[in-house]
Amino acid sequence: MTVTFIAHRGWGPDGRTIYYIVTDTTPSGPAGMMGVVIAPTSASLIANSAAVDLCQFRNGLTGSGPLGFQAGIAAGAPGDKNYSPMWRIFMI
Repeated sequence: MTVTFIAHRGWGPDGRTIYYIVTDTTPSGPAGMMGVVIAPTSASLIANSAAVDLCQFRNGLTGSGPLGFQAGIAAGAPGDKNYSPMWRIFMI
């Protein structure tokens, strides 16, 4: 059995390169655009401090972001005290 994930390149809050995968999302629109599972129970994280902000570009320069444009910018990266594997994604 084999599982393949797409690693997306992004930028941490201090300009470090980060890599992340997207396994599911909510609502259904972004899930469909990225071809991942819809996870409606994750909607409760929008107002929870357990999630870290990630700004994602939905147009602009072609790049490594999950929507095909420039890399996203995260408010936390692995090793940061506020890091979480749960993301609150803002489309900009």
